[in-house]
This record gives sequence, structure tokens and C-alpha cells, in this order.
Amino acid sequence: MKTRTPKASLILPAYNHLRYLPLAVETALKQTVDDFELVIVNDGSTDGTREWLDALSDPRVRVLHQDNRGPAEAINAGIRASRGEYLTWISADNYCAPYFVEALVAALDADLSSVIAYSPFYMIDADGRVAGIRFDNLLLLRELVTNRPRGMAGFMYRKSMHDRLGMYEGWALDTLMWSRVMEEFSAVFVLEPTYYYRFHEERATVTQAPKVTEAVAKITTGFLARHPDPGATETLARLYPGLAKAPQLSGYARADFACMLAQCGYPREGLELIGATLRTAAADDLLRPLINAVALCRLAGAAPVAFVAEALSENANLPAASAQAAVDVVDALVVMNDGVRTADMLRIEHGSMLIALERPKVFSFTAWKHDPARVPVRGS
Repeated sequence: MKTRTPKASLILPAYNHLRYLPLAVETALKQTVDDFELVIVNDGSTDGTREWLDALSDPRVRVLHQDNRGPAEAINAGIRASRGEYLTWISADNYCAPYFVEALVAALDADLSSVIAYSPFYMIDADGRVAGIRFDNLLLLRELVTNRPRGMAGFMYRKSMHDRLGMYEGWALDTLMWSRVMEEFSAVFVLEPTYYYRFHEERATVTQAPKVTEAVAKITTGFLARHPDPGATETLARLYPGLAKAPQLSGYARADFACMLAQCGYPREGLELIGATLRTAAADDLLRPLINAVALCRLAGAAPVAFVAEALSENANLPAASAQAAVDVVDALVVMNDGVRTADMLRIEHGSMLIALERPKVFSFTAWKHDPARVPVRGS
């Protein structure tokens, strides 16, 4: 008999979460559609998980047992065993909304240009009480590579992306993978929450905090190794999609990303980027880069006035009088900000015109459900 190929594969890695696992499995299987498989990988659990899983009899479920190798290798084992065109993984301590599969599959089917679909998520406590909904968890490359991800729960993607991006690795496996995705592909945001994410003290991000912190830092290092000049036009366009509509704001984008690099532990790289900004900026775009330059020089141990004067001397767009005025401003800023915390000087302008121009692609599952033929993906 020919084995049915499911549309989607759900991977569920499990390690000593028997307290929560039954609900995760139950909600994964109680979906509004049936064209999926659930691949559960028991990653060497010692709390009775193996025995509980071996008692499952649903034909959509396949169970793999392995020695404990960590979450990345558990997910990878599930991926290698999966058969679906679309892929997701869910955690044993969280659970899915009933329309989880249907909504995310619909979004990917509707937007063939996107590799991944993702959604807001419910935040629940250890006992399952809903504490709120995270609606602003957009996948932004500049945030993913500077240690400020907004959170990702409730997603599905085309399995084929692993052919280009490789498999999961390390303790920051999800943030690392999403950063790789956003470097090369586009995503679509489903407006409805599809997933329940549990905050509790037994999460790997808590129990393995030092390993996670170390792995996250390597994401920035890896990005800078691949993009030694993050201010290059193509790289900057991936970091700030709004530049497609306002290329004249590229200097502002460089200054903003320089600030983000400094805040995640890369002041020297941030200072280099500010220098590139000062060498090309127009007079009316100088104020924020000058303030950031003072703060970054302080972090990197450089002399602000000398640094700015040298950079502006190479700015062909700036009259000599304007360059001297900018240097005088820096001299005043150094005096004015004596005693001010450097962190208070490094500002990331989330509400700026550049950020306001960004329009993530969005998909409404509710609207599609009522009229699937007339619901396009919105945004760019």
C-alpha cells in the first residue's frame, strides 16, 4: 500500500516534559484539517515520556527515540524523518490552537514568494493561564542579528529551505535559523495568534541560560563575518526594508544599525559604521550620527572630536564650514554629556520615518476562511 504524503510535518522534540506533553500532543492532533503528520522525537527522556509515547496509536503519529543530544539534534532528527512539503516544530511544554496547521498552510499557499509564515502567540504561565498576546513579534533581520529578537512561536515553512540554509545548530537554534531566513528570503505574518507559549522556569532558555547567551553572541559574529561591511547597499536593504521606498535615508539606517551593534557588544564595528555614515551624510542628516559617534567613541576608547573631524574631512557632500560646525557640535556634545550614561545616548529610533515605511507582508486567516478566493497577501 502506498504511504500517503502529508502536506505538513509537525516535529515535536520532547525531553523530560511529561507534565505538559499530553496537552501538546492532544492539541497538535485536534486540528481543523487532517493533512499532516506528527513526528515526536524523544530526546533521551527519563521521566516516563518513552512509555507514554509508546502507548500512542494515532496513525498520524510517528515516534522516534534517541539518546539525549539536545534540542537542535532532536529537531533535526524529526526533519530527516519527515515527509511533508511544509514543516514546523512545536515544543512539548507549549500547545497549538485548533487552526494552527490550517492557518499557516493557507498563508504559505497564498504567498508563494515567502518561505515562512508565522503569527502572534498567546503567552501563558506554568499553569496554562493566558497572560497576554504578543502581537509585535515581527521577524526583523537587524534585530535577530543584534540579540534583540521579539519572540517566535507559531510558524511553518517550506521544508526545501533547509537545502540552502542547512539544519539547526546550537542553543540559539531558532534565532540563528530565522536570521539566516531573513538574510535571503521573505516571510508572511498571519494576523491571528496560532500558538500558546508557556513561560516557566524549566524552559531551556532558563535552565541553559549561559549556553544560550554564548550561542546568541555568535549570531552577530557570524553575520559580520558574512557581511564585513554592513553598510553596503545590498546588506543595508535587508536590514532596513523601508529603504526601498526612501533610499535617501540610508545614512540614518547606518547610524541606527551602528547603535544596535554597540548595544550588543560590538562598539568598534559600530564606530566603523558611524564613520562611513559621516563620510557621506548631508548636513541636515548629521545630528543623530554625531550623537551616536560621541557615545560610540566613548565605548571604543576613541577621541570623539578627532574621529569626527577625520571622517568629515572625507565627506565630499559637506562644505568646509558645515564640517567645522559639526566638529564644534561634537566638542559641545562631549562637554554636555559628561556624566550622562552612554546607554542613554545610544538611541534606536523605533518610530522614525524609516521604520514607519516598513510594511511586512500580512495574511488574515479569518478573512481567507470566509472568502479564500479574494484575500491577497498585503504588504511588501
